[in-house]
Amino acid sequence: MTYQSLEEILELLGMDVASKPVDILRALLNAQSELGVFLEFSDIRTELESLVDGKSLDRSLVHRQLKSLIEEGYVRVDNSGYRHRYMTNISTLANVLEKKISEYRIFLKEEIDRIDKDLYLLDQTDASDLGKSLIELMSGMKSEERPHFASGLDGLLRLVKGEVQSKARRGETIKATADWLNTEADLKPEQVAWISDLATRGVKMKVLGQFRSAKEAQKRVRKLYDIMQILGLDIEYRIRPLKKATYQFVGFKRIGIVLVVSENPLASTWIPKQSNPLLINHAIETFDRDFEAAEPIIFDDYHV
Repeated sequence: MTYQSLEEILELLGMDVASKPVDILRALLNAQSELGVFLEFSDIRTELESLVDGKSLDRSLVHRQLKSLIEEGYVRVDNSGYRHRYMTNISTLANVLEKKISEYRIFLKEEIDRIDKDLYLLDQTDASDLGKSLIELMSGMKSEERPHFASGLDGLLRLVKGEVQSKARRGETIKATADWLNTEADLKPEQVAWISDLATRGVKMKVLGQFRSAKEAQKRVRKLYDIMQILGLDIEYRIRPLKKATYQFVGFKRIGIVLVVSENPLASTWIPKQSNPLLINHAIETFDRDFEAAEPIIFDDYHV
């Protein structure tokens, strides 16, 4: 073990190698003819003064620092005689260091648990919801939920996470169309990692796509389906032949939908139920009708 790593470990355990108590421990070790030999206070003090170029040291201060070493367990004391005698050795130091290591392990595990809880809380926090809550807290006025827009795949997924995923309840089914998937195919698992939270909460998902052929469907939705399966989501996927344009969205009737307003470039908007209930109802009803008429998609190696 290098001196640097030794110093770092001792610092973790609360021992400063440049502190006065450590100087006393060093003096005790230097003054011992061999480890484990008991020495009187005067012997330790004489050696300590030699370490500081012969300067006279305050007796009471040295006594207090020696006492702190005894209380922590670094030094043992024999008070059976008229004059107290002191010693330390490998087993004495090992015992106290083992205890400190154990205590620090417990501390670190508690810190890790706290950090994990903080990270989970942050992962579940949507900036838009946080902003609304802050406005309500500062002004005392409840902010009215209104549509807001996003561009690109990350923006769409952010809307889905903040407005749909975070508000879904156990037993509810999120409904989504998949025609827009051809606009940006580079979907990564980390972008939809929040889907695992839906699975944990017992939320289901129905996905509908309309394609020119089953081969095209396999190419465009297979990656998304694989990701959702890995994350444990209960998903039902259906396709139908390409027909007239229909609503492209992700959401459910109770709260609203993230509506795709442009596929190239990809752009979307969150439409809360209260802002346009007729549109939400019609989009969901159209989806339900088309989904019932659609067929389950069959991949090359398994059936959805």
